[in-house]
Amino acid sequence: MAHGRKTGGRQKGIPNKITTDVRQAILQAFHKAGGVAYLTKVANEDPKVFCALLGKVVPAEIVGALTVRHVIRAPLPAEDATAWQRQHAPSQTIPTTTLQ
Repeated sequence: MAHGRKTGGRQKGIPNKITTDVRQAILQAFHKAGGVAYLTKVANEDPKVFCALLGKVVPAEIVGALTVRHVIRAPLPAEDATAWQRQHAPSQTIPTTTLQ
């Protein structure tokens, strides 16, 4: 093999023939089963299976859509547990209402 160059075999980025064939078979079975109507039926009858399918598809779409950068500022460390509790305790003011 030449240094740094691919000289034989499949070109980079081209999927395996078996992977392509299996994907095509799955799509054909999906269409024969009813396509969207079949997925709707699965979602209604077996939501656990449908959610597992979503878990395989949705994360890839969400990761691609993230464009916002978040900055999180952590509080300064406290001297001890009691100081931390004082620092992070909820406000002691309780709203009062008058019942009439």
